[in-house]
Amino acid sequence: MNLLAWFTPKWHNYSPLPGDNNGKRSSASISAWSSFRSLLLKTALVCLLGISSFFAGRLSMSAPSTEREKAFGLETSNHLFEYNRTFGEPPSNTTNAAWESLFPQHGGFFVHPELAPKRSAFSVFHQMHCLDELRHGFYVLHEQVIAYSEMIGDREAGTRSHRTGRALQEHSLGHIRHCIDLLRQSLMCNADLTVEVKNEELGGVTGFGTYGINRGNTLRRVASHYLPVLCMIKMPTLQVTDAADVSKLEQLAQDIASKTQEFIAVLRRNGYALPSHDPDTASNDSLPIEGTILQRNLMELTTELQALVQGPRLHVHNQVLAHVNLVNLHAIYSFKLPSRVPVEGSISYAELAGKIQVGEDVIRRIARYAITKHIFREVDGGNRLAHSATSKMLAESPMMMEWIGMVCEEMWPAATQAVPALAKWPRSQEPQHSGYALAHGLETHVFNMLVDQPERAARFANAMVYFNSIEDLASHHLCDAYDWKSVSQVVDIGGSAGSTAVALATHLPRMSIVIQDQAVLEDQARQSIPPALADRVSFMAHDFFQDQPVRDADVYHFRWIFHDWPDRYCLKLLRALVPALKPGARVVVSDFVVPESGATSWYTEGLIRGFDLAMMELFNAREREEQDWQRLFTEADSRFRFAGVRTVPGADLAFISAIWKPV
Repeated sequence: MNLLAWFTPKWHNYSPLPGDNNGKRSSASISAWSSFRSLLLKTALVCLLGISSFFAGRLSMSAPSTEREKAFGLETSNHLFEYNRTFGEPPSNTTNAAWESLFPQHGGFFVHPELAPKRSAFSVFHQMHCLDELRHGFYVLHEQVIAYSEMIGDREAGTRSHRTGRALQEHSLGHIRHCIDLLRQSLMCNADLTVEVKNEELGGVTGFGTYGINRGNTLRRVASHYLPVLCMIKMPTLQVTDAADVSKLEQLAQDIASKTQEFIAVLRRNGYALPSHDPDTASNDSLPIEGTILQRNLMELTTELQALVQGPRLHVHNQVLAHVNLVNLHAIYSFKLPSRVPVEGSISYAELAGKIQVGEDVIRRIARYAITKHIFREVDGGNRLAHSATSKMLAESPMMMEWIGMVCEEMWPAATQAVPALAKWPRSQEPQHSGYALAHGLETHVFNMLVDQPERAARFANAMVYFNSIEDLASHHLCDAYDWKSVSQVVDIGGSAGSTAVALATHLPRMSIVIQDQAVLEDQARQSIPPALADRVSFMAHDFFQDQPVRDADVYHFRWIFHDWPDRYCLKLLRALVPALKPGARVVVSDFVVPESGATSWYTEGLIRGFDLAMMELFNAREREEQDWQRLFTEADSRFRFAGVRTVPGADLAFISAIWKPV
């Protein structure tokens, strides 16, 4: 991914100083080390500026809060800092949209009859803009340093520039993300309301030549006379309230109301229908990036609100009762209810019961519970069943129905035996020592069983197709994780029916891809490859614990493979690659990376940790943290050089990689 494409100023009203251009670039050639050292110096300066602004913010925050309240004529409210890594990620549509969402219309510029007769902006917005530019600058320079290090890796291995580049490449960017987001929240919670007047000659504000004004009476007048401006400033300490303190519940309610309005505005601006349970409402599955961010924010906020409103007892009580949701979904899947209800019109309970040979009372009870979850609706006084938006989606989504079937008939029995399996095999590294094995009477891995049961194997494959259709989990995000220009051949190991290979080949027209998986999936994979890609995408039956037969490929890719296996088997899998690897070959793993506890929202962390427990119940396996991935590669073979974890905005999976360096 070329970050230079994102390095463009977004708010033109924040102007450079006159005479502060970069000067003419020298045409004289310089040594490789001098160029590399220059990049390192620039990166260090960016970090130094960030650290300086952090301490400056901390110093300014040390002023007594009561004096600030008097000067501003505003009440302050407590605000819990919660880490949001999106704001510290590399520039992209998602991260840029997140930063832009912090700014009111027109970037925070306004006119006020007394305070700002000329077009002006509060300093806090200028400072936020500066921090965002530092973010852009850091990532551009960081990418250049890493690219330069890889370029000279073979030619100048062991030199000072090469060692420094490797150190930068192997260093986790988590600390940088943390610093950027902490600085962002520090600026927001100590908003500097100095008024910067636009310099018409420069076309913006510079922040220099501005006095810190006496804001006592003036800002009191602004608070009453120009309240809309202050309300547009999305800073927690600028909320005008009569209450001395705002509870967590009240803050959640305010945030939900605000985010809901933003979400509605995004939908309307992009021509999407507002959400509805009406079956004729158009689906909003493919939202623009800013809509996806707001959707996730609202899900996080409403989940926490629900937990607080319920209280501890009800919160746990309702989690226990939720098992009946699977009972209901299993009935919907087994009886194929969505496809039996007409897409247009309705069906009587008596007719429906006759089709599936179940008592009318039973099918009515099943359907009416589903209706409480917005699946189906009743018409004609409750005598007939019709589609809701959700049930209509199920009728039109056979792959999601396959996923429901797999969960109900494969995973749910395994879940009931997960804890007994832990008690029986407390420290096992064998995949057959799992809840799934106990529930289904297996003495081998799930995938070995599927070889002899093609119908169940097809359902597993279809469930993966469904997952690939979810935007947050879609295979195409892999295309944005790396620069693929120099890659001509990829081996997609454990590629199932080929959805990842097709996504790569569609986006990257010069690439050839070999799908490797069990022979039982060959027919399904061949059918999934579009004719236009048939000359570049092929299928090969292969056991990935055996030596890799495709030699000298550029990339060996695994999507959702490692999390199916305990560590000792992942080591075997990596070692099976070694005979085929050429110098510089890259192993790429598309998988979850478990965040540090508390590093993201409870909602997001819960989703990933939920997958971790699912892997435990199915395969006695796990999801892994970043240090676990690094340890796996190092333990498999010291010639694997761990190249870190990359994330792509909008993608839930991370991309872990290592480069083969035999010398």
